[in-house]
Amino acid sequence: MSLLKQRIMASAMRFFSEKGYMSTSMQDIANDCGIAKGSLYKYFASKEDLLIEVYDARVRDMYDKAEAIQADQTLQPRMRLIRGTLLQLQYFAELNFSIEEYQDLPMQENGKFIPFCHRLRARQLNYYKECLISAYGQQLEGHVWDVIAVYLGMMKEITQFTNVMNQPLDLEDAAVFIVDRMDDIAAGVVKKESPNLLKSSVITEYVQSGLRGATVTAAEQRRYLFETLTSAIEELTVQNTRKEELNGAVQLLQEEVQKDRPKRILIDILLGHLRSQHELISIIGQIGKLVAKEAVELRSPASQNR
Repeated sequence: MSLLKQRIMASAMRFFSEKGYMSTSMQDIANDCGIAKGSLYKYFASKEDLLIEVYDARVRDMYDKAEAIQADQTLQPRMRLIRGTLLQLQYFAELNFSIEEYQDLPMQENGKFIPFCHRLRARQLNYYKECLISAYGQQLEGHVWDVIAVYLGMMKEITQFTNVMNQPLDLEDAAVFIVDRMDDIAAGVVKKESPNLLKSSVITEYVQSGLRGATVTAAEQRRYLFETLTSAIEELTVQNTRKEELNGAVQLLQEEVQKDRPKRILIDILLGHLRSQHELISIIGQIGKLVAKEAVELRSPASQNR
């Protein structure tokens, strides 16, 4: 990478963090680098392309090193997990880096940044899956996404808590602490054969789509959620007449949300009816959030002008 390109990316990183993406202009970055604005476009086709490369550069090195640790067969699997955890904690602490660090990011559905974030997230989840199964064996595979959620939660909260409280933290101790807890959690879910909290097929499809550079559409999310809901109803320990009643409500709900102009009142009534079966509250909540999001998009000016 040329020195000028490095300067441009360093300047962009600082401006995006301090001013926000939307408030930063290419002219700001050009002025900061002491070059003509047109020179920027020799390296980056747009501001969004510049953001993506800045963002990618901040995590590429971390995952290259993390994957090198995972490939080091001189280390025991548990030690690879400790060192990989330590590496990530070091990067998070030094860079204080997350998507939320930037303000007003370009989140347009037809833009480049959202697919890029999906690819990044998919690579991260796939890496964690490989690390945890390597450390704890294939018996964890059926529960791996639930365990990953706990693993990510611990790393995120420990890092954020110490940053907010400005409290020094020995990251090596933190990495060992996290893996010690993961030992307990992995052993527990395998021994107890706990039911999965996260739907494996949904997460797997999300990861595979992300790695392909695709995104999971709203229609696909709906399909997964309704399949999960139907399966959950089938597993209920209630009378068949109750199952038939719930399945009828699901069918009406599916038909309504697929309409060009769904009736929100009817949807709310059906969601409320299904939510009355307490075992379904979680999945109904997810469907409700997706339907609400689609309703907002439907009312947007861009949608109404189509």
